[in-house]
Amino acid sequence: MFLAIRTEIGCSVVLYHMSDFFVEVWYSPEDNQIALVHGFERRELLEPYLEMIDLAELIR
Repeated sequence: MFLAIRTEIGCSVVLYHMSDFFVEVWYSPEDNQIALVHGFERRELLEPYLEMIDLAELIR
């Protein structure tokens, strides 16, 4: 499920929720390529998104 998008160091960073974990996909428009796919479970890594999305339904 798509949750949010932000910009970081020239990349578009898209956050997805994948049932039991989250995934960030870093896309570089300069190279027109995916630069990184980062999966994680630690809620602390959601900090950059907290003002953009309501995670109440996902984190129970």
